[in-house]
Amino acid sequence: MQSRNTYNYTSACPAKLRLRGGFTLTELLVVLAIFTTLFTYGLLMSMRAFTHTTLRSERDTLVELLLRARELAMNNIYASPWGVCFDDVHTTYTLFQGITFTPSKTTQLTPARSASDIPGLPLCSSGGIVFSRHTGSLVPQLTPKNTSISVHLVERGQDEVITINNEGRITW
Repeated sequence: MQSRNTYNYTSACPAKLRLRGGFTLTELLVVLAIFTTLFTYGLLMSMRAFTHTTLRSERDTLVELLLRARELAMNNIYASPWGVCFDDVHTTYTLFQGITFTPSKTTQLTPARSASDIPGLPLCSSGGIVFSRHTGSLVPQLTPKNTSISVHLVERGQDEVITINNEGRITW
């Protein structure tokens, strides 16, 4: 005979309220979709940051060469103007001595990031950006008066601009 105080819990609880051993497929798929979305967003943001960093590094390299050329011209090193150009054949920035680029008067070659043409930076075959002795201004024969040169570094929609005015001031 059964006593009045005993109660059969398993028969009174519906199947949904019983303890289960794991997660359902739907729950797992929802969690997987959330993690995939977060991972993709993080990956895209890190790629954008990487692109921006490499672009700024390239800009800093080019600005350093331009400043160096201007400094050498202003200090009248070897009694000559100095310039910078882009060599598209060897994919390098070239620091050179003289009013025009001459391979024998090349002082420094710096690797560039890409083989593409850089808008605004003259190729070595067309002369380059040349700074005058003593003043550091742009050579008047190569640059019209009261103009400036703008060099654009572009990668994946991001743009860095370096501007050199006729007095030789470099802004970035």
